[in-house]
Amino acid sequence: MGKPNYVCTLCKKDFSRKSNANRHDLSQHQGLAQIIRVGDSKLRDKGFFAKANYNGNRSSYEDPKKARLFDILEKLAPRFEEMDQTISIFSSEEKQKVWGRIIIDAISSPDPIRSMNRSLDTMRKGSSIHKMINCAALSLGVTRTIAEEMLANMVV
Repeated sequence: MGKPNYVCTLCKKDFSRKSNANRHDLSQHQGLAQIIRVGDSKLRDKGFFAKANYNGNRSSYEDPKKARLFDILEKLAPRFEEMDQTISIFSSEEKQKVWGRIIIDAISSPDPIRSMNRSLDTMRKGSSIHKMINCAALSLGVTRTIAEEMLANMVV
């Protein structure tokens, strides 16, 4: 095994090749870790933080927590966009409240992507259930509430 050149910021495992470190990040941390050089890791451990070098519209943060937050939010963005389409039944204010809770739960969990995926699955199911009851109500020619009661009474 070669000399360690890179370190995973989440679990501190070291790697001689960056490609191995990146593969580890994707498989073990869903892409949420940073892979940094061993020297940078030692500086961080001593309390020195190099400015993050980001490509994009974000400004660089010296605070590693803020840099990590924006990394996580960037990775959650596609799920957030899909969720926007999924919960179209809610008003704008209700959507924002739901999103806020989901984002807070995801960011505070040990695995933000898994948390966001679970929330998205729940939202998809909830949206489908709502649509199915509406279809039954339309088919029966009754209100949604009455259709829900009728369907509940049909359950064996």
